[in-house]
Amino acid sequence: MRRIRHNPEQRVCRIDVSGLASILLVLIVSFIVMTPSEHGGVGIDLPRVRRATPVRNARREDAMIVIIMRAGDVFFGNSRIRPSELPARIREYLRRGTEKRAYIRADARAHYGAVLRVLDGVRLAGIEDVVFLVDERKAPLPTQ
Repeated sequence: MRRIRHNPEQRVCRIDVSGLASILLVLIVSFIVMTPSEHGGVGIDLPRVRRATPVRNARREDAMIVIIMRAGDVFFGNSRIRPSELPARIREYLRRGTEKRAYIRADARAHYGAVLRVLDGVRLAGIEDVVFLVDERKAPLPTQ
């Protein structure tokens, strides 16, 4: 083995990339954490349909979006609520001047009773215009 002698007058010609790697790691993690999800952080499997009608107003900040999870949990915006609280929350949004339309994102495997309770709450708040949001990807062909 050769022993390397360092001359104090000799310059070092190497790049230390550990600082660059740590900065890149922090940036990647912050982008992953701070990127808003499309559905407010709640994971659901929407029903898939073949020909969906685009709904542009569903992406507005003040849109009233009700999310129904597979287990029956209900979210209004990003907060979890009971279905009985839904009419009061919707009336509060309507007082702020929000469009008089509710958008429902129901999981494809959600129980019919949970969806019906949410629809009753929306109708009790005085909203008749209800839009169900679906997955726009191609649905599988029905088997015969």
